[in-house]
Amino acid sequence: MPPTRSPSLVDSAKPYGILGKLLDVSYDLVERSLFQLNLRELVSIGNSHPSLDILIKTHVQRTIGRMFSGLGLDAKHTLEVLDQTGSVVSGSCALLVLNPFTFHPKDLDVYCSRGELDTVVAAFRGKYPGLQFQQPCPDYDDIPHVFTAVSLKDHIRSINIVASRTDNNLLPIFNFHSSVVMNFVSAREIYCGYPDLTFKYRNIINVLMAAAPGCNCIKFAECIVKYEKRGYNYATDPMEWPGYHENSFAEPGTERSLRDGGHFSFAFAGDTKPEREGVWEETSWAMAKNQGLVLEL
Repeated sequence: MPPTRSPSLVDSAKPYGILGKLLDVSYDLVERSLFQLNLRELVSIGNSHPSLDILIKTHVQRTIGRMFSGLGLDAKHTLEVLDQTGSVVSGSCALLVLNPFTFHPKDLDVYCSRGELDTVVAAFRGKYPGLQFQQPCPDYDDIPHVFTAVSLKDHIRSINIVASRTDNNLLPIFNFHSSVVMNFVSAREIYCGYPDLTFKYRNIINVLMAAAPGCNCIKFAECIVKYEKRGYNYATDPMEWPGYHENSFAEPGTERSLRDGGHFSFAFAGDTKPEREGVWEETSWAMAKNQGLVLEL
């Protein structure tokens, strides 16, 4: 595959210093204050002025870089892999970019198309020769649209690479156990499928998955409980939450699509759309309504 222009992480702290001078506060205070905000709050600040937009993009890029570094990964190389293969990061890492510093992820979940699997594996093993190749990874066996999943591990790093059955590597993400993990980070964009829930630390269980034949109920429950311990309250129907106002995009049974207006996204490295965007536009999903299923977690 010919190399494409790769987005770069902004290492300069200059925008922090500029805002610090405007507000007559220190660089450290500006940075610490931004780290207390979720991504939607940060984007609201950026939308108020062009200079602040640059600041927020810089801050988000640094946040992503620190997340990769915390997993023992070179941030620039990781973004290049995503860019050149059209792959995305999902799971806990994507959630952490949306709601920063609520927990520390232990591994990186990369979603690629079936045709790019070998390229992604080779890219990470080439960068980190000590990674041991493990196949298959059973954690994704019951997820629809998954072709296979492999794990690469050494004494520092743990990378799960999930390959979709088709060219659309987003389909598995929107068929997971609950709304809290229906997010992704590409080389240029951060995407959240259920922002009105996720930014309020709410999580709708995907009853369709829980009731599916062959579902590993123990593993399913463990996943829900894991995010509950991280502060995300779960329900099978959003109306279970006091004060909830009906939102058609969050209602189970609602047909969703990638750009239907019920999502949140932020382009942190330019507006250029990747070549795979045409495939992604075909992404659609729906979480089933609860028809009397009782979940004991």
